[in-house]
Amino acid sequence: MIACLSLALIGAEDQNRTIEVLLPSGTKIMAEVADTSPKRVMGLMFRDQLPLNSGMLFIFEDADYHAIWMKNCRIPLDILWLDKNHKVIHMEEKAPPCGDDSCRTYYPAQKALYVLELNAGLIAREKIGLGAHLKF
Repeated sequence: MIACLSLALIGAEDQNRTIEVLLPSGTKIMAEVADTSPKRVMGLMFRDQLPLNSGMLFIFEDADYHAIWMKNCRIPLDILWLDKNHKVIHMEEKAPPCGDDSCRTYYPAQKALYVLELNAGLIAREKIGLGAHLKF
């Protein structure tokens, strides 16, 4: 299970690694890369905001039912699960912040290799749907 967590405990050299993600509309998202277990566990926790057109891309070694938990996340998020071809296979819109152990856990309907967390409302604004292809 991956929490919406913070990069506070990750080395400074790793905090700024980003990748450009191109949405089907042409909008570019600068996503922080979470490609190790510590980075995925830390996620976006304790952040008070996420800059416009920013996000976090979780990269996993293997496709699986990777869960997202919003504990200690202070901002609402849209969450996209992607397959190995960067196709959207599951979405959660406006996952609310949560500050205690009763937080909902979000699971994809299919195995995913990537998860992209974005500011809440971006899925609707960009008209992203199941089957959409993202480029990165």
